[in-house]
Amino acid sequence: MGAPVAAAISEVAGISPPRSWPDVQKVRFGSLPYDWQVYLAAHEMRREKALRRAQNEAAAAKQKLAASRELQNATTERN
Repeated sequence: MGAPVAAAISEVAGISPPRSWPDVQKVRFGSLPYDWQVYLAAHEMRREKALRRAQNEAAAAKQKLAASRELQNATTERN
């Protein structure tokens, strides 16, 4: 399938390019074959979800550690 056909199909399909991609690559995304657009969009979505989950887990661990340190400091000050 040529680039004009891929661009027409992607326009109808409405698959958005991955948000993390630079603007130049986002433009190029529309000229990729439809099956590659589907694959890349799904792959990037899974990657972004895994990254957000890891960031949330790290933030929760950081909060838990801070709370633990505060409790330890309060206990030390009382003794």
